[in-house]
Amino acid sequence: MTKHIYSHLTTKRMLGKIALFTCLFLCLTLCRKHIDFKDAGTWKHLSDKRTIEGYTRVGDKIYGGHYYGKSIWDAIKPMEFVDAETFCVCVGSKYAKDKNHVYYPLHVICEDADEFGGCYFAEFIVSGVRPSDFRYLGNGYGTDGYDLFFEGKKVPWSKYKGKTNLNQQK
Repeated sequence: MTKHIYSHLTTKRMLGKIALFTCLFLCLTLCRKHIDFKDAGTWKHLSDKRTIEGYTRVGDKIYGGHYYGKSIWDAIKPMEFVDAETFCVCVGSKYAKDKNHVYYPLHVICEDADEFGGCYFAEFIVSGVRPSDFRYLGNGYGTDGYDLFFEGKKVPWSKYKGKTNLNQQK
């Protein structure tokens, strides 16, 4: 009887060690970055009443879009969930980021009236991306090292046209 209990406890310990090893192995392999790319973009912070790539800062608010006939801050609501202090725009692309999110004009709504008109970003938060690791690769592509995004939407790595740049690691 004692041998049977000892054998059972040994088996339980062994299974526990195997489970722990398996969890560690999966965590290390699944949490690994694909590649740490060089950033092909130039990121600029917005100063008050300045517009870059359709993003405009007014005080501590950021607006997305373009308007004529009236100021954008009089025409639309500011973008929600944006941290204006850390907000910066990638010049020559439509990407922007702050400490919490990466932004891209995913859905744009346009209005036209006799006196004024323009377009605004109705949907703009890129989901599933780490802003602190986000790099612009060029031609609408960006990555956080884990996933690839094209024009703000997640795409498979096989879609990346700049494969010659894969060797340009940081």
